[in-house]
Amino acid sequence: MDFTFDANNIILVIFSIVMTLVVTCSAFAVYLRKKNNQWLTLKTYEQYYQSLYQQSPDLILIFDLEGNLLSANNVIEAYGYTEDELVHQPFISYVVPNYREKTIKHFYQAKNGKSSNYEAAIYGKNGDCFELYVKNIPIIIDEQIVGVYGIAKDMTVFNQAQKALIEAESKYRSLAEESLVGIFIIQDERVMYVNQKFTEWLGYRYEEFIGSNVIDFVYPEDRLIIQENIRKHLQGDVPTVQNQYRALAKDQTIIHMEVLGSNTSYNGKPAIMGTVIDITARKKAEDTIEYMAYYDRLTGLPNRYRFWQILEDSLSDLRMDHLALLYVDLDQFKLIRDTMGYEIGDQLIKEVSVRLSDCIHQQGDMARYEGDEFLISLPNGYREEASDTANRVLECLAAPFYLGQYELYITPSIGISLYPTDGESAEELIKKADSAMYQVKRSGRNHYKFYSFSQKEHTYERLELEIDLRKALEQKEFQLYYQPKLHLTSGKMTGVEALIRWKHPEKGFISPGEFIPIAEEIGLIIPMGEWVLRTACIQTKAWQDAGLAPFQTSVNLSVLQLYQPNLVELVGLVLEETGLDPKYLVLEITETMMIDSDHALKVLKELKGLGVTISLDDFGTGYSSLHYLKEAPIDKIKIDQSFIRNCTIDSNDAIIVKTIIAMAHQLKLEVVAEGIEQKEQLLFLQRNLCDVAQGFMFCKPLPPEELVQKIAKIEQIIEQTGIPQEISNQKWMEEALKVARQELVDTIRNQQGMIFKYVEEGGDFIHTLCDGELMYRMGLIPEQIIGKSLSDFFSLEVAEEKRQYYQRAWNNEENVTYEGGLNGVCYLASLRPVRKGGKVVEVIGSCVDITKRKQVEEALRESEAKYRLIAENMLDLVRVIGTDGRIKYASPSHEKVTGYPPIWYEMHTIYDFIHPDDVLRTQEQFLHMMLVKAPSQFEYRIRHVNGNWFYMESQGTPVLGANGEVEYIIIVARDISERKRMDEFIRKTEKLTVVGQLAAGVAHEIRNPLTTIKGFLQLMQKDSNPPNYTDIMLSELDSVESIVKEFLSLAKPHVNKMLPTDINILLQYVVTLFHTQAVLRKVEMIQEIDSDLPMIECDEHQIKQVFVNILQNSVESMSNGGSIKILAMRHGPDQMKFRFIDQGCGISEERMKSIGEPFYGTKEKGTGLGLMICHKIVQEHEGSIHIKSTVNEGTTVEIILPIKQSAAVLI
Repeated sequence: MDFTFDANNIILVIFSIVMTLVVTCSAFAVYLRKKNNQWLTLKTYEQYYQSLYQQSPDLILIFDLEGNLLSANNVIEAYGYTEDELVHQPFISYVVPNYREKTIKHFYQAKNGKSSNYEAAIYGKNGDCFELYVKNIPIIIDEQIVGVYGIAKDMTVFNQAQKALIEAESKYRSLAEESLVGIFIIQDERVMYVNQKFTEWLGYRYEEFIGSNVIDFVYPEDRLIIQENIRKHLQGDVPTVQNQYRALAKDQTIIHMEVLGSNTSYNGKPAIMGTVIDITARKKAEDTIEYMAYYDRLTGLPNRYRFWQILEDSLSDLRMDHLALLYVDLDQFKLIRDTMGYEIGDQLIKEVSVRLSDCIHQQGDMARYEGDEFLISLPNGYREEASDTANRVLECLAAPFYLGQYELYITPSIGISLYPTDGESAEELIKKADSAMYQVKRSGRNHYKFYSFSQKEHTYERLELEIDLRKALEQKEFQLYYQPKLHLTSGKMTGVEALIRWKHPEKGFISPGEFIPIAEEIGLIIPMGEWVLRTACIQTKAWQDAGLAPFQTSVNLSVLQLYQPNLVELVGLVLEETGLDPKYLVLEITETMMIDSDHALKVLKELKGLGVTISLDDFGTGYSSLHYLKEAPIDKIKIDQSFIRNCTIDSNDAIIVKTIIAMAHQLKLEVVAEGIEQKEQLLFLQRNLCDVAQGFMFCKPLPPEELVQKIAKIEQIIEQTGIPQEISNQKWMEEALKVARQELVDTIRNQQGMIFKYVEEGGDFIHTLCDGELMYRMGLIPEQIIGKSLSDFFSLEVAEEKRQYYQRAWNNEENVTYEGGLNGVCYLASLRPVRKGGKVVEVIGSCVDITKRKQVEEALRESEAKYRLIAENMLDLVRVIGTDGRIKYASPSHEKVTGYPPIWYEMHTIYDFIHPDDVLRTQEQFLHMMLVKAPSQFEYRIRHVNGNWFYMESQGTPVLGANGEVEYIIIVARDISERKRMDEFIRKTEKLTVVGQLAAGVAHEIRNPLTTIKGFLQLMQKDSNPPNYTDIMLSELDSVESIVKEFLSLAKPHVNKMLPTDINILLQYVVTLFHTQAVLRKVEMIQEIDSDLPMIECDEHQIKQVFVNILQNSVESMSNGGSIKILAMRHGPDQMKFRFIDQGCGISEERMKSIGEPFYGTKEKGTGLGLMICHKIVQEHEGSIHIKSTVNEGTTVEIILPIKQSAAVLI
């Protein structure tokens, strides 16, 4: 080949080479510039994350896979260490021992690629312990785990504050929760708090109280009173008042309570705080005392006083048209008693009272009137009733009485009086009956006299049916019929319901609706139900043994069966005896049985424990509450036929049925529809996915033999008349997919923390980074935060508050922390500035979720405030006693009750204020509590600042520490001085009653001889001239007669007539009676009576007697003259006070202790029988009487009476 080189070719070659070099150099320059930019970007990011690492407010650690520290940020210096000291050292040696196992566990989780959060604690260099909240994250490079990040937030200060709050709350909680008394706070008639003692008394859980209306727990008759008292409290009319109410416990028992309430403030709103003591036992004691006063101790029958009240009540009843009264006297009883002794006499009276009670049944009232006399009243009684009763009395007493070795016979004489023919008052009727009785005695005894008749009506047919029903079970007249239940998809029979039928031998089949209510009323439903259960189980087992495919049999339970104590045991026994597997027995209950949900749930759970199926019958017609569907172990619900009947023509019934089916399926319950009679109803139920149905469309109830023959035909009905099975299966498949999708949607995300950054731009703080699960839980997404300021997602007020923290961190302040919340999520944030060249260029923040901790903290704070409020406002005395007996805390109520300020107590031991005689016993109780570590109750006397002593009832409760030893004892005490005085008064009153009866007996015995002697002396006086000593003897006899009258009045039954009385007029009348005596004895009577006194409800004659006795005592005590001051005034809104102050000789201290004792002396009249009668009258008026006296200075008698009497007194 020939090459030719000319000038042009050479130039072209050179130009090509040059251009190639230029292009190559340009490309290389572009490549170098790109690489340089990438390096600069990487360096910027490296610095970016290095600043995030070093300037983070949290401790960040980097470990290799062996647990050796590779690096730590500057926060490590806060714990006294430098990074160089710890590098290449195993981290576990710095962890507090108790946390090491958990720390190693979480480290290995991160080492295996799983992040985790946990709490731990480490030692600082100086030995201090620091509590941390740690997050471990695996370090992954090129898809390989090469190490572990540890990010730790210091929680030491936060946890210490929380522990302090817990201790404070615990202290005040103990004061309230360990209290001897019940404590409550109500606001707007809603219960805001009750302590444990309160819940124990009423039997409700704490959660059942809170938020409930306080009226719901009050006995209905007391509700209006409580509402009125609450209103008065809140209006400030009665800031502190003590009342007695009745409460209803959860088991509906009545609890008598004494409530001491006072105004307070709770959560910034007016409220009422009170303490409560259970006085049910005291009320029972009072009832016992009342029983002793109004019932005969020997026979237990009402005595003459109680019978008098009963009879007056009957006569005052507007519905009372007639009444018969029988006066029964035992013939020759005195002879039997005197011959055989009082013990035999008492036994005979008891036996007679039993027979008489059996005679009258519950047709009337009976009492032991006196000795061997009995009274019987027959309300609305006519002649025939009285005659029948009298004949039964004669008949029942005709049989002999066997008492020990004696065979005794006794006959009665019976007198009868009638209302209104023979009288309109109790006194007249008793007198007439007494007179009639004596006519019988005069005519030969053992008979009766009567005056009126009545006719008693009976419902013969019902009685006849009841008699036949009692025989039916014994004579095997009951039968069981069975109605099949069909599955609405397959059409197969899945079970039967057993239904009882009564085939009467004469009347044929009787409707269950006619005889079952009677069976329940007379208690026959229990044996009848047992027969049904046993027969159904036997038949079901027989079907299985005969080769039929197993199916369930349903048996209905009645309400009475559910409350049968041995129901669970009975069902288990029947299943065992018949050999039936429990899964084939269905027990059907109705909604009305669930009203007493506590009992019903208990029984149903025990039945379910046997393995039987529970079905809820007639759903939607009874006690419709979704609560028991959740709590009760129910497997099936049966839709009542009233809804099925119209479900295809009534849109409301259709909606109800659809809703019940959907709800039941959500609760995983099988749905049974009863009463299917039409094809349209069947199609409706199939389209809405009902499970099972029964009704006349398929089959009526049949005897067992006939049912077996028709099973095959019955199982073809749904296939022939219902929707095709393929379509039904498709509907069920669609429903299953729908449920699965819903469950997938309901899945929740895991919770994590949040980290963010911000910078200052234009005088505002702009966020440049935000991410983490916590952000999503607060309802935010990154786009709402990045590039935005605080005011873009917080309110202006909240944004300004947080801006202060942002500014502090931007001003180079280290470790700025604050708490915040958004959309119900609470968080703890830490801010730390990032500096470059000594200047802050950005701030990094991290947040952790403290919602639960804040909730606990808030609850503790509210609880602490609540218990502090209770402790500081209780009128009971609360003390915290150390194990050395010294008082560590005394409630403010001490100053109100004892006069000493709380600080005074905290300088002494508990024994410094106790009566010397009670110190040893109190020390023993204290040591006993320390030893057994259990509460103890005791009484002692405590000193008032004025030097007086008063009784306290106390309960001490030991509080144990973590080591199980007693740390301190909480003592709650209440002043019971008034109760002690009342108990003493009741004791004296009991003595007075006994002595009064004895005195009346003596007075009855001596009255006639006394009259005879007096008549004899009067004859002697006429014959004697001058009369000489007969005048003196007659004068002494007059004195004795007055004493006898007072004795008789003391024991005489008296029905108080409570009428409105002008007390001013009554006092003026009494003062006028004493005008002459006062003038003769130079006694001045000074009256200070308020002009606006209201009328008072009282027995005018009784109260007049009280005033006369007191003034008589006062006048007679001033032999040298003087003055008597009489005062009458209001005492609170509902009472009136009377005070009689004299300047007489007074009563000694020793005699004052015996006031009210059965004692009488003519020279000590003021402390004798007259004053005891005063005590009795005032007590019957629900009042009180107090006496203070000083020898040679005078006596003050103070009487307090209610303005209006209670219903019990008026009755």
